[in-house]
This record gives sequence, structure tokens and C-alpha cells, in this order.
Amino acid sequence: MDYRRALRWATIRLLSALLAAALLASALYAAEVCFWLADPQRKLPPCNQYIDGVRYSWGQPIHRNRLGFRSREIGPKPPGAFRIMVLGDSMTWGAGIARPRLLRGCRGTSS
Repeated sequence: MDYRRALRWATIRLLSALLAAALLASALYAAEVCFWLADPQRKLPPCNQYIDGVRYSWGQPIHRNRLGFRSREIGPKPPGAFRIMVLGDSMTWGAGIARPRLLRGCRGTSS
């Protein structure tokens, strides 16, 4: 009899945990919808997609140069100049960041 009682309580606990997870997921989704509706820029796409041939990343248009980099067009390197290439994840790439605020725009000058 103890085995059946333990199995019943385990089943109840599992179902309770699944119900709690489903309620939490529903609440988070509802909050996301509310935040999206309250966003003054909601006319922009909320996620990554193409609209009229322009790619958007979290509401920011993405423009690439002829080499496929998210940068201005790159010409020949002048003598004595250095070029720095940054490798990284989506945070380095600047997902959802406007072009002027990208990491690559934070460059120093030599004296």
C-alpha cells in the first residue's frame, strides 16, 4: 500500500510542477506581449526577419557592405594604418543595437 501512496504523491507533485511551469510560461508570454504593445516603436519588427528586402535585428535595420560585414565599405588600407577585427557572439555583433552605437564605432585615435 505504501508503494501506491508514494506513486500517487509523486504523480501529484509532477503534475503540480508541470502546471506551475505552464502558468509561469503563460505569464511571461503575456508580459512580453504587454511590453511589446507599450513600446512606442512597435511598428518595427519585434524579432529577426526581412521586411521589404531589409533585414531587421530586434527592431534595428541591418546593412552590410559588399564583403558581408556589418560595416561601411572598406577600401584599401593606407600605409601605417592598423585594422582590428573583433570576433564574438551576438553581443559583439550588436543584436538590436543601432549602427552608431556599435562596438566598432568606439575606436581610438593615434596621436
